[in-house]
Formats: sequence, C-alpha cells, structure tokens
Amino acid sequence: MRRVVKKRGLLKIPAYPYSARTAKPSEVRMGKGKGKLSAWVSPIVSGRLLIYVNFASLKYLPLVKGALRRTMHRLSPAVRLLWLRDFYK
Repeated sequence: MRRVVKKRGLLKIPAYPYSARTAKPSEVRMGKGKGKLSAWVSPIVSGRLLIYVNFASLKYLPLVKGALRRTMHRLSPAVRLLWLRDFYK
C-alpha cells in the first residue's frame, strides 16, 4: 500500500496498538503471577476505519483501488471499501 501511495497522497492507519497481550511460556505450572508481555494489539471492532487514503487528483483512483483490493485480501476480517461520497448520501 505504501509503495503505491508514495508521495502522491496521504495514507493513514488509525488503528494504533494500545492494549498489551501477555503470555506464559509453554509447559509452565499454574500460578506465580502473570506472564511476560508478548505483543501489543489493536482490537478491531466492526465499523472501524482501518485505512484512510487521500489523493489530490482523481487520476490515481484506479491505482488506489487496485492497491486497496490487494490489501483487503491480506486482512483477516471482512473488509469493504467506502468512498467519501458514500458518507454524504
């Protein structure tokens, strides 16, 4: 996605990881406190904006659509594209 956008437009990913995920190593007995920090996660709920792309010119629209469709196939939840004109109907 970033390769396509480059300096032609603005790409924002507002899903920032703010929740810590902890895990204990495998084959460890119960008790003795919480496990070590394993990763930072960003909970994604339905209706959340994942990727925001802004372009000054409409001539890049087919290029952006193709890049967003390729990005959608890599994401695990069901994703759909919304265009700015969809918000004003």
